[in-house]
Amino acid sequence: MDYFSKAMREAKSFWENAPQIHKDAVFIADSHFMPLHLQPLPKQGEIASKALLDYFATLLQNPAQMPSQIFLMGDIAHLLLGGVESSLKAHNELLDSAQKLSVYSQIWWFEGNHDFGLSHLQKNTAFAKIHFVPRSQQPLAFCYIDENTSHLESHEESNMFKSKNVLLAHGDLFLNTKYELYITLMQTKIMRLFLTLLDYVTFGNLYTSIAKKVNHNAIRQGKAEIESFATRRIFAYNAYLQNAIKKAQALKGEQIDMIIEGHFHIGKAYKGDSLYISLPSFYLTRSIFSIESATFNQPKSTKESY
Repeated sequence: MDYFSKAMREAKSFWENAPQIHKDAVFIADSHFMPLHLQPLPKQGEIASKALLDYFATLLQNPAQMPSQIFLMGDIAHLLLGGVESSLKAHNELLDSAQKLSVYSQIWWFEGNHDFGLSHLQKNTAFAKIHFVPRSQQPLAFCYIDENTSHLESHEESNMFKSKNVLLAHGDLFLNTKYELYITLMQTKIMRLFLTLLDYVTFGNLYTSIAKKVNHNAIRQGKAEIESFATRRIFAYNAYLQNAIKKAQALKGEQIDMIIEGHFHIGKAYKGDSLYISLPSFYLTRSIFSIESATFNQPKSTKESY
């Protein structure tokens, strides 16, 4: 019994020291920003890219009204390679906006499968205030105080009850072995060095050529039936959690209250064992999700169109 009690005292919650999602937090996913000077751009790409910059500019015009947290949930850029100089120069306007926002708001930028190698930016003091989350650290645990939850008799018990366990990720996780091998290869140091070298010897022309072609690849709305899709995703995240708990010797029996991810361009929510939120693609809908619109009692579509 003493051994068990000691083990329980030493065990940690998976969400211990997890950062908190603020009440006014907003989420932007899959904007697939395309540098406006890389013409010709698809019409939709030009409209969405201008809309993203306009939204950031609007926030910066009134810092006092800016959300205290902005979550950039991956694929914010359509082809941003963190270690490739010509790619960074091409995205200067987007990166400059993110840096300016970070002066007033807490920015979390989750690496996607179209914007990766972002850890290179962390070395630049200009981006020191931006929290870049590499794919290797996703999903990342957060907590959220749900003020809509009914109060219990004790204020202390009420606060405990309202604290929700949340996992955030871009979303390209738990898919299949083939994809995992591809994305892992793209993010190896050898591949990043190779791309950096190619960029250098071609004076940036190779990146520009590839980016112009990639910009014209179709970006489609997710068509998945939300209940069956969300159920599979919740199951995958729970399997991840149980494995993480074993590795960290954390407390067993912990549950996921909310999952928020992008990547699939669905823009819907579903309440199963957890509240699952598939963020809308800003590229397709110009929609921004507000955490205040989340509910643990009923499924709710994402909203806040810009």
